[in-house]
Formats: sequence, C-alpha cells, structure tokens
Amino acid sequence: MQYLIGSLVTAAVMLLVFSRINPFGSKPLRVKIGYSQSYVYSLIRPYMYLNTIIANIKKDTQVTVFERSLYVRVVLTNESAYWIKDNAFYVADIEDGEVIKETTRVVDIMGMDKVELDKMASIVERLREGLDDDYSNPGK
Repeated sequence: MQYLIGSLVTAAVMLLVFSRINPFGSKPLRVKIGYSQSYVYSLIRPYMYLNTIIANIKKDTQVTVFERSLYVRVVLTNESAYWIKDNAFYVADIEDGEVIKETTRVVDIMGMDKVELDKMASIVERLREGLDDDYSNPGK
C-alpha cells in the first residue's frame, strides 16, 4: 500500500511539473514533411531492378532510323568488300584500299560449296552483329 501511494504521488507531481514546463501549451508540435513522387522515386531508383531493364531498352527513334539509312556496314577481306543493302548480299573488289564500284555484284550463294558457304555465313554474322532487329528472337 505504501508503494501504491508513493507511485500515485510521484505520477501526480510529474504531470504537474510537465504541464508547467511544456513551452508549446496544449498543442503538440507537428512537423509536416512533404514528399514528392520524384523525390521518393529518386530514393528507391538505385534499388529497382525494373529501372535497369527500362534503361537497356533501345528505342527506335526517327534519328536512329535516318542514320541507319545513311550508313552501310562493310566487311573488308584481302581481296573483297562485302555488305548487305536492301536485303541483298553484295561483293565488290578492292584495289589500293578502295572499293571499285564497277565490280559490285550480288553474291550467288546457291552455287557455293560448303567451305565458301561457311565463309559467307561468318561474314554475314559479322555484318549483323550488334544490330537489334535481326529477327533472331521468337517474337518481339
């Protein structure tokens, strides 16, 4: 019983002192923290796996289509230059490091033997490497 009376007196004294010392009166101090959507996104962005997927998607823009139409990839061998244009495989002779335009012809793959076909396949692979839209995927 002594402890109960002592505890109640202590609690009453503490409430009295706290009510006199409280500088804010009866209103508790409230701080409004404003978060914007972009701020929250900037906090969680490094941890999002989806962000790396989205960043790696290459978008086909008008500029990239235009640049692809301007340039042609060419593979040079010791005696010939090979390139693909308008879905045709072309070859031309090289003289002094320059392609001779008059010798340009379409490569006839139907009449080639196994060794020549393997050579042409490796050249085509080198011409197509790094291109996005080579139709090698099951359906995008």
